[in-house]
Amino acid sequence: MATLAGQRAQFTWALNQYNLAEDAEKKAYFAQRMAKYITAALMFTLLPLAWVMVNMPRTAANRELIYTLHKSLGLTVLALVAARLFWRAIHPAPQLPGSLFISSCSACR
Repeated sequence: MATLAGQRAQFTWALNQYNLAEDAEKKAYFAQRMAKYITAALMFTLLPLAWVMVNMPRTAANRELIYTLHKSLGLTVLALVAARLFWRAIHPAPQLPGSLFISSCSACR
């Protein structure tokens, strides 16, 4: 039978091997990057869609569909940008390492 001190040492070792805070930080960073890439992809979809929408004749069959799609994607981008701004307001960007500050740049003096 293992002693309590031995079990505590094994538990502490297991926690040190799997850092839960670091894992949560990696997941949050991944979610931030994906939101950024999804926003960019939607914007690159909206631009040609807007161009087609403006140059489309008024009698075109798909006119209402394209207008509705453009509005839906635009509102989705607006919601994503608002969510990203809210997230950044709650979780500020980390500090840069000392070697990346402009004041430490020898060419900047």
